[in-house]
Amino acid sequence: MNRQDYNKVIVQLLFDKIMEEPNLRFGQILIDLKVLKTVDIANVPVVEDPFYEEPKVTLKRMLFDDKTN
Repeated sequence: MNRQDYNKVIVQLLFDKIMEEPNLRFGQILIDLKVLKTVDIANVPVVEDPFYEEPKVTLKRMLFDDKTN
């Protein structure tokens, strides 16, 4: 798969979650599906910027990472 294919799968998973749980806010969905992850800085959870992360890595985390953010 190429980068665009991975992005399409991620978008489909986002869409499915939106349809399943319409009351969630978009940011909640991104965290719940592990598109975004948090790191603790001085005991404060901060969203980590995934700017340089390839969608293949994001999708792998979404599908196989059982850990909480």
